[in-house]
Amino acid sequence: MKRNLLMKAWTQAMAMLLAVRAATATAQTLTIVASFTGSAGRGPWCQLAQGANGNLYGTTYSGGARDDGTVFEVTPSGELTTLADFHGTNGANPYAGLLEGADGNFYGTTASGGRYNAGTVFSLSPGGGLTTLASFDGTNGAGPTAKLLLGTDGNFYGTADTVFQMTPAGLLTTLHRFSHPSTSGDGPWGGLVDGPGGALYGATEEGGDISLNLGNGYGTIYRLGLDGALKTLMAFQGTNGSFPESALVLATDGDFYGTTVAGGEFGHGTVFKMTPDGALTTLVSFDQTNGAVPYAGLIQASDGNFYGTTAFGGDLSLFNGRGLGTVFRVTADGILTTLARFEETNGSAPTRALLQARDGDLYGAAAGGGPPGAGGVIFKISGLNLVPKFRSIRVSSGLVHLVWEAIPGRSYRVQYRTDLAGTNWTDLPGDVVANSSTAVKTDAVAARQRFYRVLLLP
Repeated sequence: MKRNLLMKAWTQAMAMLLAVRAATATAQTLTIVASFTGSAGRGPWCQLAQGANGNLYGTTYSGGARDDGTVFEVTPSGELTTLADFHGTNGANPYAGLLEGADGNFYGTTASGGRYNAGTVFSLSPGGGLTTLASFDGTNGAGPTAKLLLGTDGNFYGTADTVFQMTPAGLLTTLHRFSHPSTSGDGPWGGLVDGPGGALYGATEEGGDISLNLGNGYGTIYRLGLDGALKTLMAFQGTNGSFPESALVLATDGDFYGTTVAGGEFGHGTVFKMTPDGALTTLVSFDQTNGAVPYAGLIQASDGNFYGTTAFGGDLSLFNGRGLGTVFRVTADGILTTLARFEETNGSAPTRALLQARDGDLYGAAAGGGPPGAGGVIFKISGLNLVPKFRSIRVSSGLVHLVWEAIPGRSYRVQYRTDLAGTNWTDLPGDVVANSSTAVKTDAVAARQRFYRVLLLP
């Protein structure tokens, strides 16, 4: 599952993504792409997904025909379309973002509704056909709020108050049930990530050291085998963070990175990294002026840095001194830069991870704010000079095969050089026009190392 920016293609052969745009950085700009008003839904708490057609997909917690939430689609030009309305029996109140499956359908969860009013797992066809695959009944979990994970075995994995597995046909199996209070953790709301050895890694909101927080603990990070064997890797102590609410991200350096919504030096949340064995380092403690309460997890963008949002903090002249949230960048060694502050008119309270889209910009959902009467926005952060990500780099039959994320219909040029200290790049003959969400280029294996870069042409 690792997506390295530097990936070995053949012994010393490596590929590196550099800036697609001009080398001179431009100012970061936050722009509203779409606003939620009327029947389109309200409260997009989700992380966005980008479909093969380049459009963005997500869910709203409420609004729609029955005020139980919606599934929506947004085009690059900002055209917002409601694809499905929830109405209790087919689910209600989806907090989580969507996962695009190998079959082209989208998969997601609702926190309530369904047959037993404890939440559902659903699929959505590209045309908007909604199918309830499973209903939680309390004994097999309740109240899922996190994005699903598609395992290498073809099954789906997720969290409710349990960790569960679901087959494509909708058969639910409980892998682990957390208890309260518990030294092994309680409240695994943040979701899962694949880790070393095929294990699942996640965080619990409470539990761990139950001598803290009135016997509830400040949360844990755990490793779970597909056989249900759970190991608690670390327990938060408050000073190093408390209450992790989001999924971890496995970075290219082999460590996990994440956030806590509270704790740290100032009590307003942290960014941390953790080794696969559980050694935790606090990278950032938020102090309100640079953000507070990072409900959202991180993403590692193609420049190697991490990007995220805080639900509060930033401009402390707003919201009774609490602020309305920020977008930030943090390096692997903990240097934090605030990229944007929310001011109500451009959104407020983002609560889910960002998306690096194939155009190189970052996209996200803010649960509130926007123009007068709006109930949240879709926004983008441009000007970061990010680039599409390599999907894979491999060697076979004497050829290096380069595969990267692409925008259908756009042209790309691949270049190489033999060392990173040089300044001159050599074009590989033949530009590539992408006809899908990925593009491919091959190069004959050279006798010495090569470093590659891909350029998005005007």
